[in-house]
Order: sequence, then C-alpha cells, then structure tokens
Amino acid sequence: MLQSRYLLAACLVLLGAATRVLPYVLHALGVSDISNPNGMPWNFSPLGAISLFGGAYLADRRLAFAVPLLALFLGDLGMAVLMKDLSFAFPVIAPITYGSFALMAWLGTWLRENMQRLPSFVMRMAFVGGTAFVGEVIFFIVTNFANWVFQTSIDPNHPPMFPYTFAGLIANYLAAIPFFGKSLTGMALYGTGLFGGYELLQKRAEAPQPAMLADAQ
Repeated sequence: MLQSRYLLAACLVLLGAATRVLPYVLHALGVSDISNPNGMPWNFSPLGAISLFGGAYLADRRLAFAVPLLALFLGDLGMAVLMKDLSFAFPVIAPITYGSFALMAWLGTWLRENMQRLPSFVMRMAFVGGTAFVGEVIFFIVTNFANWVFQTSIDPNHPPMFPYTFAGLIANYLAAIPFFGKSLTGMALYGTGLFGGYELLQKRAEAPQPAMLADAQ
C-alpha cells in the first residue's frame, strides 16, 4: 500500500513537470515559438488538477503538498536550463505562484474531508468540479494581481504594460481571461481523468469478483 502511494506520487510529479517543460522543449527543437501566445499551450496544465487530486487522495499531507510543488520546481528548473536564464524560470512572483498551488493542495485536503459524505459518484464529481472552479478563480485572482503589482520587477527594461491604476488592474485581468479559459480547460480534462479514473478504479476494486459471486450462490 505504501509502495503504491509513492508510485502514484512519483507519476503525478513526472506528469506535472513534463507538461510544464514541454512548450520549452518544443521551442528548443524549433517546433514552436514561446513568444507566440496562440501557438503554445499556455496554462493548459495538469498542475492545478494534480494539486487538488494530491490533497484529496494522498493520505500523507506532506506528500499532498510536496507533489505539486516538486512538479512545479522540476518543470521550472527544466525551463531555466532550456532557456539558459534562471530569472526567466524563477521570476520575482514565483513564491506567489508556488503558494497558490499549495493553496490548491489545501483545497484538496478540504475536499477529501467533505467528499466522502456524499453518497453517489455523480454528486462527488459535481462537488469536485465546484471546488476545482473555486480554486482556479482564486489562482487567477491572486497570480494576476501579483503580476500587475510586480510587472516592472519581472521585466525592468520595459515600462509597465498595465498602469498602476484601477483601470490598469482591470485591463490586466481582462488580458488574462484567455489564459484563464485554458486553465479551466486543463483543470476540467486532467481533473476528470484523475478524479474520475481513481473513483472508477476504487469502485471496480470494491466490486465482488466472479468467483466470489459464484461462492455466494
């Protein structure tokens, strides 16, 4: 049981890290250009779903928080190597990004405490979907606010894209909406695969085996 738990954690780390670094691998190979926002799968990532899933299903809370943060760190490290720029992969807002994923993992632990009270698979999946949406909204608000506050620190060679006014803040959020849509899509697809797949596997494991049914007759 313990071995399977660590195997699951390792698979989640590898999935998160690999998908985070994939756009930069494609860029290094000349397949796509990271400066083209339409040609890259920006924000279409499993990291949010992995954070939520780890918090919900990894009984060891240390693993629940370590898995998404380690996946994020390894992905960022790969970005730094491929781009040959440490500050690109670890900008000034990196701690806020890491903290936001940790918050998503905490939402997963809250989800675990409340999800099992629901009697049906459909109700549990609806509860997961609602929690995932709330987590993505919080992530969107927090990280984009940080991006607006620290935009001059992120790129000190250019003036801020969005003025430090209320109108500039709103413009910052409006510009981020397409990326938010991709985040929601990634959460929906990866979350369905992780949560739905795990629930179905559990259901199958709990179902009586044919031999057991034969013995019962």
